[in-house]
Amino acid sequence: MTPDYLGNVFVVEIGNDSTVSISKLSVQVTEQCMLSNSIGVATGGGIGVGGDSTLHVWDVAAYAHGPHPNLNAECTTGTGSPGMYSFGRAISIGLDDPPGAGTSQQVEGHGTIFHVLAQGFDIFSLSVGGVRGLSDSTATITQNVVRVGPCPYTAAYGIVVYGNSTISQNLVTGEAGSDGGIADVYASAVITHNTVLNFTCLTAPFPITPACGVDPIFDDQDLGIFLASIATGTVVQFNTVRDVDAGILVEGPEPAAVISHNWIFNSTFYSLDVIDAIQTFGHDTLSGGLFAIAVGAEATNATGVLFHDTISGDSDGIALTEAISPWVAKVVIVPK
Repeated sequence: MTPDYLGNVFVVEIGNDSTVSISKLSVQVTEQCMLSNSIGVATGGGIGVGGDSTLHVWDVAAYAHGPHPNLNAECTTGTGSPGMYSFGRAISIGLDDPPGAGTSQQVEGHGTIFHVLAQGFDIFSLSVGGVRGLSDSTATITQNVVRVGPCPYTAAYGIVVYGNSTISQNLVTGEAGSDGGIADVYASAVITHNTVLNFTCLTAPFPITPACGVDPIFDDQDLGIFLASIATGTVVQFNTVRDVDAGILVEGPEPAAVISHNWIFNSTFYSLDVIDAIQTFGHDTLSGGLFAIAVGAEATNATGVLFHDTISGDSDGIALTEAISPWVAKVVIVPK
């Protein structure tokens, strides 16, 4: 196979402005020594779409095959560069630019991912766009089953989008050492009717840095749904999140998302989390954990607004706030 711009390969590669449909296919990916992009996330894996191509994929299974990578072992890639052992990604619609290349390379991709099983991958199971900024890649990701594998060195997430996407009716589950279920970074995403389960930092079988804990700024938590520097138009509604450290995290800067009518149960620390942002949560059901919401002000003022939410079962109180001077963190509660 032809290595991508970072020297890694996908089992199935789609490029050159193609439009491709794939179904009834099983892809097995063995661990490989991969280079990482500029933020330390390995690329390569199962199916990769670049070159401004479009992929429609359904009824496909992608498996990370073999033992979990020996993450403490050094390795050397085929180009002679030091790398990291990884299974990479199951399906990546849109690839990573080489460092410093910006958007001059045709790495964007488009398409739909429907009724896919992705199991055991330790980077991003299903992803849209590269990780160095907002991508022109786009995708619809619906009715898939994603079982995330563990990886302590990188972000082991189920579904990650850096390009405008629709994410609906997916089941995303973690295991010890995986980091989060669904993430929207820089992009506008509609995230609805998904179920996210079992992302807890404290169960990892290896040391976590920073350590797992309740502090919203300085400790690590595994997440159900993560929104970071999102674009206007992001919607998070009618999702079920259970058995995670923090249910929904919104990290600024603005704009705010529309977040409402989600069900978040049995969180380790808190159901909702706001860092350096102003965010309203409306008509959600929050049950269990230490706190219903945590708000951290690290680089700017931060506010979390609970609007007609239903709150129960929090053992230490409704809200946890933390601020680094001169910033202010606050919670506003609008009762029913």
